[in-house]
Amino acid sequence: MIIKKFTEGKDVREKISIGLKPKVEAWLEEHDISASKIESEIINGHKVFFVDVDGDVWLDGFNLDDVTTIPTYIKFRNVKGKFILANNK
Repeated sequence: MIIKKFTEGKDVREKISIGLKPKVEAWLEEHDISASKIESEIINGHKVFFVDVDGDVWLDGFNLDDVTTIPTYIKFRNVKGKFILANNK
C-alpha cells in the first residue's frame, strides 16, 4: 500500500525524487564525486546533507574563493583521501 511506504521513515520528497537530495546527487555527479554515504539532518531549521567519500574529492577549477559556491546544504564530513582544489586558471 502506497500510504504505508510514506510512513516508513524517509522524507516524502526524497521518495518521489524531488527536493534537495536529487540536487545533492546531481551536484556530486557533476563534479565526479562518488559518495559512500549521504545523510541528512535538520540544522537551525534547514536541511543539510553530510557527504562521506571513500577516496579523494577533486574539485577541478576551484580555488579557495570558489569553495563558497558549494551549495550550503552540502557538507563534506569524512573524506578518506585528499580534498583537492585544482585551479587551472
